Amino acid sequence: MFRFKQFSVLNSGSAFKVGTDAVLLGSAATVLGTERRILDAGTGTGIIALMIAQRLAATGLADFEICGIDINAEGIEETTKNFASSPWAKHMKAKCLAIEELDRDLTAEYELIVSNPPYFENSLLNPDERKRAARHTAENGLSWRSLLDFASRHLAQDGRLAMILPAGAAEKARAATDSSLYLSRILNIKTSPSKPVTRVILEFSRKEGPLSEDTLIIQEAGAYTPAYKTLTREFHIFL
Repeated sequence: MFRFKQFSVLNSGSAFKVGTDAVLLGSAATVLGTERRILDAGTGTGIIALMIAQRLAATGLADFEICGIDINAEGIEETTKNFASSPWAKHMKAKCLAIEELDRDLTAEYELIVSNPPYFENSLLNPDERKRAARHTAENGLSWRSLLDFASRHLAQDGRLAMILPAGAAEKARAATDSSLYLSRILNIKTSPSKPVTRVILEFSRKEGPLSEDTLIIQEAGAYTPAYKTLTREFHIFL
């Protein structure tokens, strides 16, 4: 079990364990406090959804619904428990569902879509089927491409899509947007000042406007940076 300040997550059944990428997206994705319908695509343990729930509740918003979807049935059972044991259980649900299945019958729109999607495109496939689905993009599966496509149809007029990607995939995603979505924010992430950018948080919206770009460094001289600690202070239990 992984413990945060206001909630804990079981993560033995999920193909992916609690990791820095999810913590970064859950902490850094733009949350205005007006988002009433939220989708966490490829929810895994549900950590991103739980972090968004905590942030929305902190704004005083009392009427919101977060849905976490994933194709890993064993993981969704665990995610359901994580949601149910959280302070925001009444706002949350988990479904064993592929994004294509959700897309097929969906008529509602989301004010926020978040995802830490699979990202290995040209590497050896993991022999573990669950880890293979969680880590590798597929032509018909969850990927930054399918997320952009889904958001182009189901993002509310004032909504946002936020996802965290490796630097190389982020470059491709930036170049692949269509006329219905605009890149609004880039957060470049470095593990240390001397290292190259390894992860990028991209946010897309339906409204064209100024592009915000910034860089976050996680560690310096063997310790978390003040910027990272400030970003995650409502979640991490720093010793």
